[in-house]
Amino acid sequence: MTTEFLKAIAALDETTEAFKAGRVLPWPHSQARGAALCQALVAMAASLGADIEDPITIDSRGELRCVSKQGTTGKADRASFGAEFARWLNTASPRTGVAPGAVMLPESSWCYLNHFSVEKLVQAYAHDLASTQPTLA
Repeated sequence: MTTEFLKAIAALDETTEAFKAGRVLPWPHSQARGAALCQALVAMAASLGADIEDPITIDSRGELRCVSKQGTTGKADRASFGAEFARWLNTASPRTGVAPGAVMLPESSWCYLNHFSVEKLVQAYAHDLASTQPTLA
């Protein structure tokens, strides 16, 4: 796991717990949560070999626009997510048109993701990584 990803997940968990405990109001919580989700998604992509545009934000529809930077994983002249990041994105119901249900291929380079789906995605990735890390006995 990358340090950036761990920091983003910690910030996401911290802001969620603070909101649940009533230590933070809804607006500051939504801003902190959105920033943590965006940082986690960018760091997750980087750890899987994809370089996505940053900064990304949650728009008025509650979606994040996820776009691969030009020539980062596939051919030098074409942006793409790569196989592993595309596989993970497919677990989050990506959208490339009006209706959800798009399938990200390794050569795919953009999609929209709902912020709730992104939270589930980055938490699942964190859990998957934690379960594969060796533990000290």
